[in-house]
Amino acid sequence: MNLIPVEYYARVYYYILFFLVVVVYFQSFGNSLESSSNIKSKKAIGLFLVFFIVIYIGIRDVDIIFVDMYTYALQFQAYVDGAP
Repeated sequence: MNLIPVEYYARVYYYILFFLVVVVYFQSFGNSLESSSNIKSKKAIGLFLVFFIVIYIGIRDVDIIFVDMYTYALQFQAYVDGAP
């Protein structure tokens, strides 16, 4: 499952984060920091960001670029092959 090419993975992630920062920045002009609507929208954006990061990092492909995923795959394969 390769939705995003590995070489663009970080770039796409940074663009999405930049978009969220811009949205939050422009929303800050409309309401005061203490208003309940502002707090609700920031909580919603934060919750979306947490789920997005978990899913985005969780479904990435095993590739040497992502050192941790490659190491986990090697360790798992060694375990499958009978290593203690």
